[in-house]
Amino acid sequence: MASHPTIPGTDIYGPRTFTDKEVFPVPVDARPAFEYLASSTPGFTQDRPAWDTVSFTGGSEPTIPGPIKASVVAVALHAMCGLAANELLELRDERPVRESAVAVDTDHAGLCLGSTFTTYINGEDVSTLDGSNALTSLFDRDFEQGFRKGLAGRATAIN
Repeated sequence: MASHPTIPGTDIYGPRTFTDKEVFPVPVDARPAFEYLASSTPGFTQDRPAWDTVSFTGGSEPTIPGPIKASVVAVALHAMCGLAANELLELRDERPVRESAVAVDTDHAGLCLGSTFTTYINGEDVSTLDGSNALTSLFDRDFEQGFRKGLAGRATAIN
């Protein structure tokens, strides 16, 4: 997969793993991750000029520091969603995908990964509430809310 120098990571991360010799900024590292995921995802467009409509901007540091490329993968998946959305817009508006653009801010796209424990409810963080089993009492768990209502109605668009 890597088109740049890597070091075997077998001793640290296990067999068939590698670590980059050089740390790349997230916007630069996102391009090969996007192309790898796009090329190996069944049914995803293989139109390289469409892939070229995707651009990555943002800070060089990942939202989750370390050698695991969770932020880079999250950014690449956001780009794939944007490209798929442009394909849907092509069907609806007849504007060719190659004339559209997908701009992914790597800081924003990776933010969800770093924000898991930043939510507070009534002054308590979610991990504390979860540990005390208080989350179950905070929210109504009736997801159906009757036929054609609530989540079932929104998810299926059956009204």
